[in-house]
Parts: sequence; C-alpha cells; structure tokens
Amino acid sequence: MRRSKFCSLLALILLSLALASLTTPAEAALTVSTNADAGAGSLRQALLDANADAGADIIEFSLAPADLVIAPLTPLPAATAPIIVDGTSQPGWAGSPLVELDGSITGGIGIFLSASDSTILGLVIRNFDRGIEISGNDNEVGGCRIGTDATGTISHGNAELGIGISGDGNRIGSANPSESNLISGNGNGVLLYATGNGNLIQGNSIGTTADGSAPLGNTLSGIRVLGDGNLIGGVGAGEGNLISGNGTGVSLESLGNMALGNRIGLDASGTVALGNVGYGIQITGANNAVGGPSAGARNVISANGGGVTIYGVGSNDNLVRGNYIGTTEDGSAALGNVQTGVRVQSQSNLIGGSGAGEGNLISANQQGISVEAPGNAVLGNIVGLDVSGMIALGNSAYGVWLSSASNVVGGAAAGAGNVISANGTGIGISGEDSDANEILGNLIGTDAAGSVGLGNTFAGVRVLGGSSNRIGDADPGAGNVISGNYRGITLEAVASGNIVQGNIIGLDAATTTSIANDASGLTIHGPGNQIGGTGPGEGN
Repeated sequence: MRRSKFCSLLALILLSLALASLTTPAEAALTVSTNADAGAGSLRQALLDANADAGADIIEFSLAPADLVIAPLTPLPAATAPIIVDGTSQPGWAGSPLVELDGSITGGIGIFLSASDSTILGLVIRNFDRGIEISGNDNEVGGCRIGTDATGTISHGNAELGIGISGDGNRIGSANPSESNLISGNGNGVLLYATGNGNLIQGNSIGTTADGSAPLGNTLSGIRVLGDGNLIGGVGAGEGNLISGNGTGVSLESLGNMALGNRIGLDASGTVALGNVGYGIQITGANNAVGGPSAGARNVISANGGGVTIYGVGSNDNLVRGNYIGTTEDGSAALGNVQTGVRVQSQSNLIGGSGAGEGNLISANQQGISVEAPGNAVLGNIVGLDVSGMIALGNSAYGVWLSSASNVVGGAAAGAGNVISANGTGIGISGEDSDANEILGNLIGTDAAGSVGLGNTFAGVRVLGGSSNRIGDADPGAGNVISGNYRGITLEAVASGNIVQGNIIGLDAATTTSIANDASGLTIHGPGNQIGGTGPGEGN
C-alpha cells in the first residue's frame, strides 16, 4: 500500500514537471553567422526572431574573422522581449570585444532595449547617433566599448550619446573588470533622462582610452543625470568609475543622486592628470551626495577645470564629504584643479562635516572653497595641506573665500573645525553683503595638530568687507588658532562692526610655544570692530 501511494505521488510529480516544460518557454539560442544586413543568420533576423518568441532568448555570434563588423543599412528593430545579446560568445573572444556594430550608414540607434530584464555583453557600438537606448527596466550592459574602435584607442563616437536610459533599475558596468564598459568619444557618455531613476553606473572608464592612460573624451558630459536616486560608482572595490577627459565629468541635475568612489580627472593610476575641461562634478539639483565618510566612498576630483560646483535655484541640501579635491589619489601630492576646488553658489549645502571621515582634502587648486550664497557650512576639512596634515599643498589664492552672508566655517564641536594652512590667504570675506559669517574653531596657519607653523602667505583671516562677522567666540572650542601666517587677522577699511573674540593668535594650540605671525597678529583699518571683550573667554 505504501509503495503504491509513493509510486502515485512520484508519477504526479513527474507529470507536473512535464507539463511545466511544455508551458514554460525555454531559453532559445539564436546565432549570428553573417554580417549581412538581413536574412538568415543576420543580427536583424535574430532580433526579429527574439521579439516573436515569448521566452527569453540569447543571441550568440559565430562570425568569420573577416566579417566582425556589422553595418546596418537601416535601423535595427528594437528589442521588445527579454534578450541577451552576447558578444563574448564570438570565437576568439579573450576579454575584449570583437564584434562591432557600425552606424556609419544608418545613424539612429545602435541597440534599443524597450524590454526589461535584458543584457548586452561584449560589443563595440560606434558611429550611430545614439549607441544604446534603454527604456525598459532592470537591464544590464557590460564589457562593451561604446564610441571607440575595438582596440579602445581611437574615437568613433556616437554623435549624441553613448548610452541613454529612460527606465529604472538598469545597471551599466559592475565591479567585475570583465563587465566594465569603455564609454568614450561620444556627445554625452551616459545620459539618464528625467524618467531614469534608481540606475547604477559602476566600474566603467568614461572619457579615456581602454587602459585609462590617455583622454578620449565625451564632448559634453561623461555622465549627465536628469533622473532621481541614481548611483554613480559605489563603496566597494572596483565599483568606482574612471571619468576623465570629458567636457564635464558628472552633471547631477536632479534629486537624491550619489557619486561615490570615482576617479574624476585622473588617469587609471590616480597619479597623472587627465582632466575634464569643465568641472569634475557640477550639481544643479538638491539632496545629492558627493562622497561619504568611508574610504570607499571617497571621490578623487583633480586636474579638472574646476573640482565641484553647486549652483542654480533650488540646488540646496547637497553634501560634499570625504573627497580628495586637487591631489593625487593617495592625497600626498598636488594635482590641482585649474580654478576652484569647491564652488558654492546656492544655499544650505554642507562641505565636509564634523564626523569621522566627513571632511574633504581640498588642496593645490587656485582657490580652495568659494562660497557665494548664504547659509552654507564648511566643516572638518583640510584646506591647503596633504592628507597627513603636515605638508604644504596650498591653494594659490584663498583657502576659503566668502562673498555672501550667514555662512559658517568651522564650529565649536569636536571635528567641526577646519585646518586652513599654506594657502595664499587662509580665509577671505569680501562684499558689501558679506555679513554675519562665523569663523569658529579652526586651525589657520598650522599643521593639523596645531603645533607647527605652515602659514598662509599673506593673512590667516582677511576681512575686506561686510559687518557683524564673527571670528572666534567665547564658547569652549569656538576660538581659532591663527598662527604662523604673515599677518594673523586683517580688517580692511570697509570692514566694520565685526567681532574678534576667544582666539589664539601667534601661539600653538596648547598656548605653550610661539608660532608667530611674521608681520602682525591683528591689523585694523575699519571702524567699529570689537576685539575681545569683558566676559569670560572673550579675550584673545
């Protein structure tokens, strides 16, 4: 009886499996064996057959060595059903693409994925108007060269863009080197449209040759982001992108995107300049994050026209944290951005932070940080030294320049103060509306320990205009150490009504050793300024 029941159960299971095999479409392999534009064995026919099949199909390649270039005479059909287009299947593939799609005749779009859950692997896609367009979700592109020849050394750009994404959850590249894409020589490298949300761009070389040693830039942006919640790079090994040699490196024009772990403006070694012509990263949206407190989240943004810029109405509440801006990848040597390391032209943004690893290293640029709008905070950064905080890598003009009101540079809390040393001038405040800024808890003109002079060439703090600015405060930790500079503090003729309190001027942080400001500790030209005070801790 038991054996009979067991046999019946087994028969039922086998019947169910047989029925499942009849009702579930099998994954079919379609082989491209000719580079002809149409007909049996062509890529066009394979795409048509895949679209006609309800199942997920694989398009494989078996082309003769002389027929590796496929040049469509008219645009190829869009992929409307899940598909894998596998260029790595071509005999002889050994890690680099062999099969080339060339749009010289037809232009248009090289491959259009309107389906979801599809993959493109190991192809060269060149000379189209747009290399790849993705309107579906959860697709992947890996191991391709988009906008170059097969060697990855000569530009054959797609005129408008390399990859355009209007869907969600798509992945371009990965931490696996075999899935890294080379996206160079195009108009835009990668364009995420306004409907392209939650996508991942990871592990790619964008704007360089295949070995990352020379520029092969995308004319406009390496990556342009119009959608929300996208991730550029990542915190794990190999997840960051190399984004160099483009017009602009990364443009974040929307909400809640993150750029983490990327090299922007350097070669693959992280030691040689391959700068983007404009800014490494420009932000015109809100709530975006550039870098983070972990070492893996750090972007290195160097040798560009400028480092990071934030501008435009509504470009608020962005975070720029934990990055090296203007140095080599290890933070030990100068590789400065031509103009400003970080330029802020909108409100309520945070540059650095008081937590461990949140401060940026911003050195060797023309100007370190320029704040040109009210209500921003600059906290916990090293500005003008190397990563050790002991060797001068000064920004040639100002370490921090304030030309607006109500900004905060440093703070009384542990970790909030900046180290601002070895620059032309440490901190400058200028402009008739540059009022009510606060300079608190910083080391200005010393090393990161506050024990050795590494002075700013002209002044530690120079106020050229504005009123009601506060340099130091009576609260514990709010006073600045302003030592080792040519001049400590200068209040120019149009600087009136400012307050200087609670600072250490001309000594080390422990107040035991002289680190003199060479010419003067304090120079006052303007009227109505208050130096010190009668309350506890108000004297300098």
